[in-house]
Amino acid sequence: MAIFTKAWNNFKARPDGWFFYGFLLTFTLSIRKVFFFYPIAGGFNEYTGIYLYLSDILLILTIIAWIISILRNKKLKLSSCIKFFNRQEAYILVLVLVAWAFMSISWPGNTNLALFKALKLAEFSLLFFYVAHNALNKPLLRNTVGFIVALGFIQATIGIAQAVLQHSVGLFWLKESLISVNVDGVAKIVLFGHKFIRAYGLFPHPNILGGFLLVSIVFTFAYRMMFRASKNVSWGGTIMYIILAVQVVALLCTFSKSAILGLFFIICYGGYRVVSRGTFSSFTELFRARISPIPTIIHDLMRVKSFYKYIGTFIIVFGLLITILGFNIDSSLLKSFNERLLFLNVSRETIVSNPIVGLGMGQFVSEMQKYSSVFLADWQYQPVHNVFLLIWSELGIIGLVLFILFLWKVFRSSIIIPRLPADEAGGIYVFKGILLGFIIIMLFDHYFWDIQQGQIIFWMMLGLVVGMKNGEK
Repeated sequence: MAIFTKAWNNFKARPDGWFFYGFLLTFTLSIRKVFFFYPIAGGFNEYTGIYLYLSDILLILTIIAWIISILRNKKLKLSSCIKFFNRQEAYILVLVLVAWAFMSISWPGNTNLALFKALKLAEFSLLFFYVAHNALNKPLLRNTVGFIVALGFIQATIGIAQAVLQHSVGLFWLKESLISVNVDGVAKIVLFGHKFIRAYGLFPHPNILGGFLLVSIVFTFAYRMMFRASKNVSWGGTIMYIILAVQVVALLCTFSKSAILGLFFIICYGGYRVVSRGTFSSFTELFRARISPIPTIIHDLMRVKSFYKYIGTFIIVFGLLITILGFNIDSSLLKSFNERLLFLNVSRETIVSNPIVGLGMGQFVSEMQKYSSVFLADWQYQPVHNVFLLIWSELGIIGLVLFILFLWKVFRSSIIIPRLPADEAGGIYVFKGILLGFIIIMLFDHYFWDIQQGQIIFWMMLGLVVGMKNGEK
């Protein structure tokens, strides 16, 4: 009985935190209720539906509980206002972007769909505010990173099992996608002249699993460094290597080129920071998370040269791996490029026709045929695989400029503050590196803008970057 009493008291003290943990446990799942959808080519289309996810419910409860706690606590309310003005540029830009999305509801098009998409953008902007506000709450931050590492390991294990079995593993009660080599529409890759399905995990597409694994891999790698001062860090290096290895293998099984490229850029950015700024004396000490004295400029330059040797070796090994596995270049690259060229052409026509204000929020897919020079098959009704072009198409150059300015302010907000403890300073670099990887992915895919799981990962990372900046004591 005492345990339940203690748990209830903890819940009453911070209900938003408990709801947020529930949100973290469910946001990778596709458990949802489809309320309505607008058929395209006579069938269901993911991008023209109106639905509610389980994670939406828990996020809304989190935000409501958080707002109530702020209103009840005058001191916390004052603190929140101060933090708002410390981050006013990024906050104001995202609010203006959301307002512009709501204004686009009045453009010609599907009003209900535009309203739903605008509400989703508003929802995830509130997630951004919440994470930014609580980024320096050590227990919450540590648990958030820990949850993502654990979920990454679970999703990676499921993904590897799918790749080995070449079909779904049977977790349909968790809304696992029905995948098999013989099922049309399932993402596949050609190796040794044969088709193989790509790893999905519990995500709706391998690319989204790849984007999530990118985050979990970096968090796994940096966990001990970020929380080395915490007494609660009990898992050792061996376990970390096992978890990391499983996630890397699963990332390769997704065959997500954009996620692998994004991770490569993160490694380059993180390695450059490590070796050029003298944060760690070696890659071994990066794992051990021991800060070394700042070396001389000459030593810095020598280690930068050594770092690029590591990068060169990685490229050579990766190239040999591609050759040995017998990748079909036409299937892996050329076919994908030709398919995406169609979306790029449609995007170009929508931008030329509506350069300033765009089609309206969420209208790209439903209006595709109007701007396509060829007849589209049902599977071709997809957003352009570039977030920036998608925003330009739907919200015009005004929306695109607002979004780019917002990203720039968030990215620039992560400048290291000398008074921050070393682990928080390292955390800023970790989150900033992941955001850089996300920007690379956004050049080749759209899920950070219009698919639930991708949107959540993206806006959470934005909140972590901005929130860590405001660590001045």
